[in-house]
Amino acid sequence: MEFEESVKKEEQIEEKEQHIEQKEQDQKVDRFTELMFGRRPNMERKEHEIKPENTVGDDVNYFTIMEQIGDIMNSIDKLKPVLKEFSPIIDYIKKKI
Repeated sequence: MEFEESVKKEEQIEEKEQHIEQKEQDQKVDRFTELMFGRRPNMERKEHEIKPENTVGDDVNYFTIMEQIGDIMNSIDKLKPVLKEFSPIIDYIKKKI
């Protein structure tokens, strides 16, 4: 029993050491990358914010999705005449550029 506890403690220590090493590696960024993309956010904060994604089929209402797609298609059909009116203006701007 004591042996099992000591093994668990050693595993926990190893995990902490690996976590510290990973954290140090994450913090080491070459200057060019930092200049171009900025500093990376803390990975620890991201780990806590990650939420499990719904699997396919969980709480999905396909009827509602199809209604929304239909509404989008109707809106696009209503916008087509407006876009046709603006096409000469857009062509004129393209020629000037």
